Amino acid sequence: MDYRTRTFLAFWLFGVVNNVLYVVILSAAVDLLKENPGVPKAAILMADILPAFLAKIVAPFYLHSIPYPARVSILIALSSTGMIVIAWYKQLRLIFIGVAFASLSSGLGEVTFLQLTHFYEDLSLKAFSSGTGGAGILGSFTYLTLTTFFGIPVPITLLLFSVLPFSFAWSYFILLPEKIPGYELIHVASSASEPLGDQETSIQSFSYWRFLALDLKAHLLYTFTRMKPLAAPYMLPLTTVYFSEYVINQGVSPSLLFPLNEIPFGKFRDVYVVYSTLYQLGVFISRSSSSLVRIPHLKCLSVLQFTNLMICITQSMFYYIPNVYLMMLIIFYEGLLGGASYVNTFLSVLEETSLDQREFAMGVVGISDSAGIVLSAWLKMIHTSRISAKKSVASSLKNPVFPSDDAESNALVTDEYLGDQSSSSVNNDLNSILKQITKDSIPVSSKALKLGFPEEKDDECEDMQLFLNRRKHFFILSSAGKPIYSMHGSEDIIVGYMGLIQTIVSYFHLEETAEAGIGTGDLRSFKNGDVCFTFENRYPIILMGVSNMQETDVESTQQLDFLYNYLVTTLSKPHINKVFRQRESFDFRKLLGHADVACLNNICADLANNSNLGLIIGGLPCLKVKRHIRVKLEQILLRYTSPSVLYGLLLGPEGKLITVLRPRRHTLHTADLQLLFSMIFNTNTFKTSSTDRPEFQVNEEFWVPVCLPRFNSNGFLYAFIQFWQLQRDDALEKLGTGSADRSVNPDTTKMGLILLSPYKDQFYQVRDISKRIIDRIMESSTLYKELYLSMLTNTPPEGICPLISDFIFKSKKHAQYFLMKRDDDGEHDRMLRYIYSRLHSAVVTNTLVSPQRSTKCNGENILQRKIITFDSSNFIKYTKWKVSSSQSQESFNMNALISSSPQKNDIVTGFVISTPSFELYMVRKGSDIDKKALAQTSKKIIKWCLKNEGRLFVSGGAVF
Repeated sequence: MDYRTRTFLAFWLFGVVNNVLYVVILSAAVDLLKENPGVPKAAILMADILPAFLAKIVAPFYLHSIPYPARVSILIALSSTGMIVIAWYKQLRLIFIGVAFASLSSGLGEVTFLQLTHFYEDLSLKAFSSGTGGAGILGSFTYLTLTTFFGIPVPITLLLFSVLPFSFAWSYFILLPEKIPGYELIHVASSASEPLGDQETSIQSFSYWRFLALDLKAHLLYTFTRMKPLAAPYMLPLTTVYFSEYVINQGVSPSLLFPLNEIPFGKFRDVYVVYSTLYQLGVFISRSSSSLVRIPHLKCLSVLQFTNLMICITQSMFYYIPNVYLMMLIIFYEGLLGGASYVNTFLSVLEETSLDQREFAMGVVGISDSAGIVLSAWLKMIHTSRISAKKSVASSLKNPVFPSDDAESNALVTDEYLGDQSSSSVNNDLNSILKQITKDSIPVSSKALKLGFPEEKDDECEDMQLFLNRRKHFFILSSAGKPIYSMHGSEDIIVGYMGLIQTIVSYFHLEETAEAGIGTGDLRSFKNGDVCFTFENRYPIILMGVSNMQETDVESTQQLDFLYNYLVTTLSKPHINKVFRQRESFDFRKLLGHADVACLNNICADLANNSNLGLIIGGLPCLKVKRHIRVKLEQILLRYTSPSVLYGLLLGPEGKLITVLRPRRHTLHTADLQLLFSMIFNTNTFKTSSTDRPEFQVNEEFWVPVCLPRFNSNGFLYAFIQFWQLQRDDALEKLGTGSADRSVNPDTTKMGLILLSPYKDQFYQVRDISKRIIDRIMESSTLYKELYLSMLTNTPPEGICPLISDFIFKSKKHAQYFLMKRDDDGEHDRMLRYIYSRLHSAVVTNTLVSPQRSTKCNGENILQRKIITFDSSNFIKYTKWKVSSSQSQESFNMNALISSSPQKNDIVTGFVISTPSFELYMVRKGSDIDKKALAQTSKKIIKWCLKNEGRLFVSGGAVF
């Protein structure tokens, strides 16, 4: 290759590699912070630009003393180390350290290669600018391709990018030709009074040891003096351009939206993606076309870009540009101006500065773009903080710490819940909110609790009218329209509906795909009056739910997702795909046994009747156990760890979690555990069949293959399951607690042990481990007594919630909940489930409803329903319902449920507080309650739950 070609390729590669890691880190921001959802994505941007900006600021004072080969070596070490740290470690602190290393490399690299262009023709600068412009498109596209299309894990992808900086060495030491003769390293004068570039001695090599001997103050003053002439003609215009375009990109463009029916996209998110792509394309084109178009008027570019900013801001406020395509053109034009300003600024520096100043000037002007980005980020932070200040209600519940009148409860204030605020400020804010809540009386729902509805159960009725009158339906079918499962209806009834469902789903899939050019246009849901139809297309399986129970689309979709995952749990995803790949019209029902269908029936009944609180609020129930008892149980589990056991679960009655055994760095997903518990507790497989009320079989051993979709949908684990009875007369008399209470349901004093093994031939080894664990627990009188008492009592101490009949406290961090209920009456239990589901529905939708008028929400007419919305995850809602008496299925009359003049005993009050840390659901049945008393009770409950978090929830488990 000739001299010019080698120069162009070398500097183009310098530009691409130097900037591509910056783009990749921003593209991976969501993935890097996946385990830290509370950290804003803008933090990655700040960590990615601030070190580079600081490096550019100090570079004019020291960088000239480092030879270029050493600089290139430092860049390789910094960027490669940074990417390896980002890819290898998941700790937030180390991730930011890795990002800072890569950012330092980017900043130093830009200064280095801009200064290096001083020794070559103008072609070098044009090539470097083109490379930096191409890095934006190349980096984001490559990251998307590797992670999305090829399915390469994010850590492996980042490790692949860590090899890229080594191309610096090949480009610099091999590809780059020799420097133009006569160009030497920059000279640093020995005093501040020495003129700039007037002497022959100014073009000479500089000794590093001589630099150390200079007076530091004089050197700083001299450097600032040399920088001053560059500020107005070059630095200020470029800073203004970058400030304007990053304010547009980060702050304004997400609000430049148009109605969906006026844009060629299916989601608002797609508009922002197109804006970003057009901007990067404009930058690349303008930075690569400086040979064709030369713009020496830098101030004009800055004025035009600032005008662009004003246009975008006013458009966001007043919406006077009617067409999204015009907006796209403006964003593309913004990218053209940004790229043109960058390349033309440095071309002007090359052309207009003297030879002895040129290398220094290129490095100094390189500060400008980073300065504009940092200023825009700083402005965004100020704007965000002002908005947050106005949302005082949101900030008050962000860290849920509650005041107290006694010294013991004051000790509850810990750093874990305070965050950046002091306890007094948080408590004062919360008090002011609760004071605002207590101004008015609690609004009453205009629709009574429909406790008279008969419970939904599976059936195979042949009566079409009875089939259509069901409040809840679940249909599962193959993509060929073959029936797999239906909660209601005989074979003759459901066959026709299955074909209709398959036709509807296929039609919308094909239509949306043809119009949008993508394959994600599946029909999700629609409503016909109060009836909601929800679809889930999981080829080769289609699921549909029909409901008139005022459920949200989110809740209905979660239910269908749970049913699909149960099928995967039973058969595994590869087996399902293999069967349908061999024969698409295969009758899937041949793969489901009687126990599988029975479990599906029970799961659907739970979903239709709100019977499973864990599925309603998205958590696992926990047994309240003293912390030191839980620790002893974990020590027993750890004593018998073995390669044959991957996970262990110790359960109380009704599937309440006591503790877990798990490997370090791994844990089972809540959804997988819910599926596992549903499989165990929703079938009679593990129960006796000799009584009218089946009980869990004691001391029987079960070995069951199970596929956990979130853990690995492509294979099976093997579950060893065993239950044993604590309520035994001999053991209880030995402990001095008397004989067993025969009135207590035996299942309420049974424990279960589940051991999951990756090996199907390890039954006997796992059984031996299970026997040892159970024997150790039963041998300890302390463990036995405490576990037995914990199973019989689940109420908090007196005085904590005297006005509340029932509550649920859910820890979002643990995805677990504690349930307290005082009455086991069946009708009362149905009422609780209904109220909890309605309150959780409000948490899911989080809709702001005006308290001044009657509003219809989720099909329920609410009179003055009060919702105080904080943000997407913080709000309080409270509602009263009128309760009507139950009716039999034969005499059921909906109109009789609406009570025109409810008595005090007919009132039920529901109250929910949702924060990023927890959710509290409270129910009061009976006479009316003052809102102030309700607020004070909620504070006491939350304070007690936070104080006893170690008793209520499984924090880490037994980790090996």
